[in-house]
Amino acid sequence: MQHEGKGPNKDRQEKPHAHYSDFTPDGKYAVAVDLGTDEIITYAVGEEGKLTKAQTFNTAPGAGPRHLTFHPNGKYAYVMTELSNEVLVLEYNAQEGSFTQLQAIATLPADFTENSQGSAIHISSDGTASSMLETVGIIRLQRLRSMKTVVNLYLLSGRIQKET
Repeated sequence: MQHEGKGPNKDRQEKPHAHYSDFTPDGKYAVAVDLGTDEIITYAVGEEGKLTKAQTFNTAPGAGPRHLTFHPNGKYAYVMTELSNEVLVLEYNAQEGSFTQLQAIATLPADFTENSQGSAIHISSDGTASSMLETVGIIRLQRLRSMKTVVNLYLLSGRIQKET
């Protein structure tokens, strides 16, 4: 699929830049995360694997979404943004293949001034912790009124290689 558009960051978002794709837990949709257009696009998977655009979720302009992972329960997705260094907590609607944002979590202290680019996000198989790669961070998740929320964010010193 060819995406169209661009984001407000002229240096990094001059054109579409799909950075990640995978299937939803139910296998009904393919999800593409496009850093260049600030979009998460779902495609219905039809006969013989034909993809048809189903829904588009727009992140905040300039966020630069890079990687997405689903919670083991399949109801929530977590997105790491490269340019705004946030974790977006999304609710997944399996009927429509759509996402609704529940929360945006900064992964860097407010006074941080150095260059940092969010990379990947992974969640533990029991759904209690999530990790982000670039500087290494760990987010602890807790159930609260049917959504996940951050309890603690641990930023560990040092840099590691970005996942591709």
